[in-house]
Amino acid sequence: MLNQNINCLLQDSRGFIWVGTTDGLFRFDGYKFTAYRYNSRDTNSISGNQINSIAEDSKGRIWIGTNTAGINLLNGYSNKFIHYQLSGNANEHSGRINSIVCSPDGKVFASCDLFVGFYQFDEKKNSFTHFLLSDFHSEQTNKNYGSGYTYSLLLKGNDSLFIGTRYGLYCLNLKNKSISEFILPNYDFKDEANMLCRIIKNNPFNQHLIIGTWGNGLKELNTSTREAKSFWYHPVKPEGMGLFNIIQDVGFLSTDKIFIASMDENLCILNTEKNTFSFFTHDDSNAGSIPNGKCHCILQDRDGIFWFGFENGLCTYNPRTSRFHNQFFTNTFPYINAGNITESVSGDTIFVPTALGDGIHLYDKEGNFLANMQTELNANGDQFIYGSTLDDEGNSWFISGIAWFKFLAHEKKFGETAHDLRLRELTNRRMVVKGAAHQMILQFGNKQVEVRNTITNEIIFRKKLIYPFADSNQVNINDIERAPDGHYWVAYLYAVIEYDENFNLLKAYPEKINDTTYIGQGHIFDLAVGSNGKVFIVSSDGGLCSIDPKKNNFKNYADGNPLAPGRCNGITIDANEVVWLATENGIYRFNSSTEIFTLFDKQDGLPNNNIAYILTQPSGRIYYWFERGWDWFYPNEFSVLKNLSPIVFLSVKVNEKEISTADFEKEILLDYTKNNLSFDFSLLNYANPKKNSYAYQLEGGEVVWHNSGTQHQLNYSSLAPGNYTLKIKAANSEGVWSEYSCAIKFSIAPPYWQTLWFRVLIILLIALCVYLIFKLRVRIVKREEKLKSNYQKKISELETKALRAQMNPHFIFNCLNSINSFILRNDTDVASEYLTKFSRLIRLVLDNSRTSIISLSSELECLKLFIEMEEMRFADKFEYSIHVDEKINAETIKVPPLILQPYVENSIWHGLLHKNEKGKLKIEISEQKGYIICVIEDNGIGREAAREAKSKSSGHRKSHGMGITSQRVIEWNLDNEAAVNISDLYDEEKKAAGTRVEIKLKIV
Repeated sequence: MLNQNINCLLQDSRGFIWVGTTDGLFRFDGYKFTAYRYNSRDTNSISGNQINSIAEDSKGRIWIGTNTAGINLLNGYSNKFIHYQLSGNANEHSGRINSIVCSPDGKVFASCDLFVGFYQFDEKKNSFTHFLLSDFHSEQTNKNYGSGYTYSLLLKGNDSLFIGTRYGLYCLNLKNKSISEFILPNYDFKDEANMLCRIIKNNPFNQHLIIGTWGNGLKELNTSTREAKSFWYHPVKPEGMGLFNIIQDVGFLSTDKIFIASMDENLCILNTEKNTFSFFTHDDSNAGSIPNGKCHCILQDRDGIFWFGFENGLCTYNPRTSRFHNQFFTNTFPYINAGNITESVSGDTIFVPTALGDGIHLYDKEGNFLANMQTELNANGDQFIYGSTLDDEGNSWFISGIAWFKFLAHEKKFGETAHDLRLRELTNRRMVVKGAAHQMILQFGNKQVEVRNTITNEIIFRKKLIYPFADSNQVNINDIERAPDGHYWVAYLYAVIEYDENFNLLKAYPEKINDTTYIGQGHIFDLAVGSNGKVFIVSSDGGLCSIDPKKNNFKNYADGNPLAPGRCNGITIDANEVVWLATENGIYRFNSSTEIFTLFDKQDGLPNNNIAYILTQPSGRIYYWFERGWDWFYPNEFSVLKNLSPIVFLSVKVNEKEISTADFEKEILLDYTKNNLSFDFSLLNYANPKKNSYAYQLEGGEVVWHNSGTQHQLNYSSLAPGNYTLKIKAANSEGVWSEYSCAIKFSIAPPYWQTLWFRVLIILLIALCVYLIFKLRVRIVKREEKLKSNYQKKISELETKALRAQMNPHFIFNCLNSINSFILRNDTDVASEYLTKFSRLIRLVLDNSRTSIISLSSELECLKLFIEMEEMRFADKFEYSIHVDEKINAETIKVPPLILQPYVENSIWHGLLHKNEKGKLKIEISEQKGYIICVIEDNGIGREAAREAKSKSSGHRKSHGMGITSQRVIEWNLDNEAAVNISDLYDEEKKAAGTRVEIKLKIV
């Protein structure tokens, strides 16, 4: 990876890998490298391309030390660099930044090769402050620290700063400002003071300090006892001082193993217990070897993976991939049959049978070759070994084409041999299987089995197995397994059959031979029986299946599972009931409880992906074989570890335009035109990033999780407006889902015409329009009603005037006749008085006709004149009285003109004139609840008698005066309630005694 000259490495708190090279800074996310280089046109770019040191502070900021361009501070979210210079005086600036370290409480320290001492960053001043070692020294001593520059820094806690200089190692106590020196063993006794401490690291296994020097090898320092131990990988020779044993970096593999990157040798491993060095070499023919050149830096990430920075590239080493122990044959001819690899009872010897005449190979438990048993087998004339197993006594049994072989565990030699020349005439399908206690099952020929006693070697019985299908002469047995209940399960080419402990047929699967899909498709290769009795079967095309005889059900795990393997070559079950499968793509681990498949292939350390067979041995090891080699592993080393790796969003694009990563931490707000989004994300687990898998859910648009496999990009187009949260969870290359998930929130605003405020505004506008239309309509109606009312009023006035015009000629005619009568009787005084009253009445009527409202006093004056004239005309035919309540101000109260006269006239003419005796007319005016109450009461003949008299009159005409006047009263009062009430009066004998008229007029 990354073909660059690499100087330094860092994994930040978010999980990214930062790589400092001679050609810029790079960030790795598991899929790609993002480069940061100096750009003269961009003041926010990094200040230089040669990166020497990288560190992260407690705020998550990245500090980068360059070769001559000072220190850079990068905020990982803004991608902008801030530049700082280290200076010893006004004319000098930063040289090579050797080291940058950060404390948990936020302190940042740095060193360079131009100035003595170290620098500390001052947040308030936003600059680095220079300190000398002598600033921390007691005045009582005269220690001279010389002019040695500082090469390395290490912080332990917040207050202990270890400083590696040209002349040794020191520790500063930042709290009490004191300094102490550590004396390290020096190879060069002539210059003991010359101890250049190039790197300082803390060993996490024992908390000792590991100091890498220039020319003095590696030092291990116990800071408590101040004892130091030296390690040299080159011979110690005075003439080689300064040329060898130059340490560049270290990494801690285990309690006694340390990776060492040196300037004068290849990458190596130091065994501190044995004081030995193991060197790695580059091999052009092996893509898995280290890059060519020297290693400069080492990093172990949070998942335990080691990163090595070479002068020609970057490489990684995952200790978990060393769980496979690869063994290869050196001969050109052998063909192993590792399906029958057997261990000795002690586990210290491994028997590897071959099938092409190379006999049995013996190895120790570490896989070192011991011997080839071919010579001892020559006497038997057959080197073709087809099967092997271990009996209850710990002896190994082998079967060839013509004989048994028994390897005695205690004597470590071959014992008794059983010959049966008849086997030559049978098929070459032969296997040996452990049976019940002290029994061994030999299968040979066409479905024949033989049960032998492993102690006496006597045959217990021999039997040809019943195969209940028509093609019984054309099938071979591929495997026999004994179940916990003592039954035997036999895998044929197209069927699986269960037999009892004496190999009597119990049940066949499938029940019909043409129903091959019932137990998988293609040829059945192998089977394995779990401790619970469940039988697992693998076939050429059907993958993995299982039969549960207790529940009598069958399951094919390939159905609907895209992660399930296809063709399987072999199967085994370990002590923890985990199923392991040999396939053409590698080895699969299958958890039958969770039904999760996990694939291990060459990227995980397998020597070859095409695995031919696999089996478990009593030691717990699982052996497998492949073309020209065999291997083993311990399944417990593949225990499922928690996936604590973080998931991060790498980029978000809106309408194909990338947005700033600073926006990822807050909700992204978008308008409705920006609804095409793409997301790029990564699980920062580097064991095998290409095999990391993902699932996602878009809250606000989906309710279920979707598996995207290894695809780490998502695209959404034409998203509807709304609030969304995209959630991502991930599984590492071993199928373990991360305990954490990441999420990003974004909102797409609806177009303005879909917003609530717009809808409310529209509703308000519609309501306003309806209201305005309603108000306009009300105004129109009111105006129409007003016009109508005015019209009616004018009509009423015209009718009143018409009434007056009708009344006046009639009244005037009567008045003139009366005057004429008075003149003819020579009653000049009465005529003169009558004429005077007449003229006054005419003037008042004419004056009142000009307006629609007059005062009550004017109305009563006019009414009084009318009554007096009528009284004179009818020669005292009646008498009258007018009484006005003293509380009433007749001058201010307004009434319609001539509103009372029609009722008074009606009382006189139709009530009083027809009475034989003198009548009485009484008029009373009072006030009641905002109304003027006018009561006109007479003691005339009554309305009934008046109607009879009127009907007999030849001069009858219909009068409209009272009807018009009643309507005028209603209009005056502005309501439709009856305002004129006419009632008849009766005496004690119930005879008509007059009429009473009550008129209510609203006070205006």
